[in-house]
Amino acid sequence: MGGRWILVPFLFITFLLIFPSGLAARIPIPMGTEDVHDLFASAPLVFHGRVLTVESRSEHRSIEEDVKHFDWEARYRSAMIATLQVDRWYKGSSQQSAVRLLFVYAGQSFLNGHDCIDLRQNTTWLVMARPRGNGLLEFSDDCSGGLPVSSIISPNNSETGMQRLQKDLITGLEDKDPAMRLENIKRLGGLKLQSSSPALQPFVDYGNETESQWATYAMFRAGDLSISHKAEELIEAGQAKTKTMPARWMAGELRFLTGPLAVPLLIGLAKSRDHSRAARNSAIDALEEVRDPSTLPDLASHLNDSNRRIQFNSLAAIDAMTQARACTAPRGRNVDRHHVELHAARCEKWWKSEGSLRKW
Repeated sequence: MGGRWILVPFLFITFLLIFPSGLAARIPIPMGTEDVHDLFASAPLVFHGRVLTVESRSEHRSIEEDVKHFDWEARYRSAMIATLQVDRWYKGSSQQSAVRLLFVYAGQSFLNGHDCIDLRQNTTWLVMARPRGNGLLEFSDDCSGGLPVSSIISPNNSETGMQRLQKDLITGLEDKDPAMRLENIKRLGGLKLQSSSPALQPFVDYGNETESQWATYAMFRAGDLSISHKAEELIEAGQAKTKTMPARWMAGELRFLTGPLAVPLLIGLAKSRDHSRAARNSAIDALEEVRDPSTLPDLASHLNDSNRRIQFNSLAAIDAMTQARACTAPRGRNVDRHHVELHAARCEKWWKSEGSLRKW
């Protein structure tokens, strides 16, 4: 009997080792919304490169070696090795002109959030990687560590790091292939540098519909509010039954707008009943992050909103800014809706009788 109890955990641990990705499934990031800034910062190696060859991994270590190195994907899945010609190093080694990268492409099954990158011969990529050993690299993120880009880069690029990448991406906007131009627009959006705006603005104004939307999204992600009107149009489009990319993600970007210039836009979105609850809630969340006392009257006006989530978020924002006992937001994972109403009503009463009279 004792041996059986020992066998059960042993089999379970073996299962975890053999099938790790299935148990560690995650929601894949929509293509074009990747955070290039964070990916760049976290990866030890970043480069621009072209795929020269792709071949199946031919080496077969013993089962003992596979256990030792936890190399189960090489044995149980279709591991491939890509050789890439490095056109530009942005971070890490600047000596190697070619690298070998071990990867797995899961095809349609990448919907589990892993192994999403399909490296093919003669395609060009922005690669965020890390050393794996034995002279091989691997993606720093198996879904976002390789992003397609234009093959065109600046011939004279004396910048370093992220600025060097930015300059190459801007140069790639001259690519005659519209698909590659679009990829570079997306990458500039993920880089989140407002200094990219002058290069993106012509696509907002004169590009085709797809280019204009993605360029607007890219500028908005960088915190450029000069395109607020276009951004609001996209946010509204993202609430239509037939959602288009990237309009469907615009509301989610609101929570990252924390500068004082964003306040009028956020207040307007929070007030407007024409916008979805998701857009209004995201705007209120962003107002909490801004912590501008001048927004308190607007936040207080949402304390009696018919939507309990908007009520709660407004209450939480006022709580964070005023620290008033009457506006303490209820805590806990599962907050009862009537509890929210009670707290919101108490805060609204305090605001009308006392809070609105103070100089914040």
